[in-house]
Amino acid sequence: MKDKIALVITRYRRMLFLVTLTAALVCTLLMFRVPINTDMTVYLPESSRMKQGVDIIKDEFQNLSLGSTIRVMFDHVPEEKKNEIAEGLGKIRHVTRVSHSTDEHGEKDGYSLYTLTMDCDYGSEGEKEIERTLEAEFSEYGMVYADDDTSSGKIPWWIIAVALMIILAILIFMSSSYVEPFLFVIAIGFAILINMGTNIFLGKISDTTFSIAALLQMVLSMDYSVILMSRYRQELVRTGQESTMNRQERIRHCECAMARAVSLSMSSIVSSALTTVVGLLVLIFMSFRLGGEIGIVLAKGVLISMVCIFTVLPELIIRCDSLIVKTGKKIILPPSKSLSNFEYKGRYILMAVFIGLFAFTAVLKSGADISFTMMEPSSIDEIFPKLNQVVVLYENTDEKGMGRILSEIEQNESVVSVISDVSPEGGLSIHHLLQSAMSVLLKNQLTGSAHSLMVVSTDLPDEGEEAYGFLDELDRLCSENLKGKYYLIGNTVMAQEMSVTFPAELRRMTLMTAISIFIVVLFTFRSFFVPLLLVLLIQTSVYATMVIMDLQGMSMYYLALLMVQSILMGATIDYAIVFTAYYREFRRSLGILPALRESYTSSFRTILTSGLIIVLATIVLGFAFPNPAIGQICHTIARGASCAILLILLVLPGTLGALDRFVV
Repeated sequence: MKDKIALVITRYRRMLFLVTLTAALVCTLLMFRVPINTDMTVYLPESSRMKQGVDIIKDEFQNLSLGSTIRVMFDHVPEEKKNEIAEGLGKIRHVTRVSHSTDEHGEKDGYSLYTLTMDCDYGSEGEKEIERTLEAEFSEYGMVYADDDTSSGKIPWWIIAVALMIILAILIFMSSSYVEPFLFVIAIGFAILINMGTNIFLGKISDTTFSIAALLQMVLSMDYSVILMSRYRQELVRTGQESTMNRQERIRHCECAMARAVSLSMSSIVSSALTTVVGLLVLIFMSFRLGGEIGIVLAKGVLISMVCIFTVLPELIIRCDSLIVKTGKKIILPPSKSLSNFEYKGRYILMAVFIGLFAFTAVLKSGADISFTMMEPSSIDEIFPKLNQVVVLYENTDEKGMGRILSEIEQNESVVSVISDVSPEGGLSIHHLLQSAMSVLLKNQLTGSAHSLMVVSTDLPDEGEEAYGFLDELDRLCSENLKGKYYLIGNTVMAQEMSVTFPAELRRMTLMTAISIFIVVLFTFRSFFVPLLLVLLIQTSVYATMVIMDLQGMSMYYLALLMVQSILMGATIDYAIVFTAYYREFRRSLGILPALRESYTSSFRTILTSGLIIVLATIVLGFAFPNPAIGQICHTIARGASCAILLILLVLPGTLGALDRFVV
């Protein structure tokens, strides 16, 4: 069956190439029509009370104005100049309001903070015009500014260029020709365009997904090109290519070699893609649906990449055959003899190291700190920390009870200000204006047809025991004083909801990922022990990543943990499969030591090429964003992939040798 499919692919390669090219061009046009969503609340599960409250606000408070804001900080402004600066800031085009308070939230250590509300979106030309005016007219007093945009932001083109240059450099260094890497990038480029365009069928995608999908798709599927090209070269060598061949004979010879290469590599590429897809699709079962969206987009991208490798790359390779030959180069071979000798002599020690490392990291990872909100601090935050807001949505009939709540919370030292149309019991209505990204233009928009809003602003962090304690106290007050339903909304609310459900969800996702990958590998090797060994090996790299970050004093972003687990288990396990498959193949005719040596020789380039691409590209991508959440997702993948590659190249071979009777 594989031979027939390979023959069709080779024979109709031009037509397949044109069809794929057409699809890529159409999807390029569609890509710009895919709406980008920056509202993370839409991904909350339907069971979330915060999600239910947000839906009510969207339905009942449609005219609620949530202004985009820029905070501007000045250093040691003379007292007589402060009003003049405020008036000047208010005259800037697209600025609708200037807020400044004289307490510690607006004046501190010689610094003055002004909050500008804009009539335009973040990243728009209007915001850029405001920033240009600030730099041109208000830089006299050591002025710095930062907007309160919480979205992921866009990848700068220079970052994309640097990432591509790194990928090309790795491919050129590890390839046998200077032309091959460019053919690989073209084939994957087709797949990326098709994947991004077909996202239109999802309705819209988050800015997080949009930001990371393209480069992650490339790094996760680049090894398919390497596998096909390696097989093609092996078939050219096996069948021989005489110098007396004319052009037509040479093309026919290349077609035969390609047909054979497609047939022989199809199982490896398909199984490799399948493990990656299965690992990514497990993210669908996350309660926070952003994970499912990322999983679907990346899984779709990997499948499309696999298809493009068979529909685009054969035509490119055969058409550029003479150029590939002319630009041939030497490659650096691995020190397979010394590595295999080390692994063979220390195989029982390495097996013990593997067992000990798994047990050690499995215990220590339970102490790792998991975070659910991540924001990039600016220089302004060091002087004037951002305020943390909690919105209380309650029924209009509960105004009396809300008055009692107001009387209680205004005694809390952590409360900076409150916006409410309800008077505290025995007091006057509070109408403090908040200097925050979440809500500046509320004014008289606090009362709807059936519900009202109260906005409490605190100086507490977004998450942690102190913030959760305040939230529990607010929830207790609402429960005791309000007769109708009420909802709490805010970053702290979302973080607390997720912190309660995440431990059980992590266990469920870990188990589902391990079982699904185990089943795929089980069908590949027809052995129970081999998939068990490989799954445990990659899970060790996940645990090791958690422990390393904890020892560095870093909190691990929950989405980074789930994604690194899915990607490592789905993608880097392919490297373990490649090495193990070669070892089992060579053990049929060779002893343990020579089988290890040949396995290193046969798999080292593929593992190292793809592994370096994942590690280095995600490191660069992680530095591309001001949003630390995306940055940590990428950097965590880089750390995890590094751990996995080291375990596969330095621990797995010796362990296979020690457990030879169960592996072969």
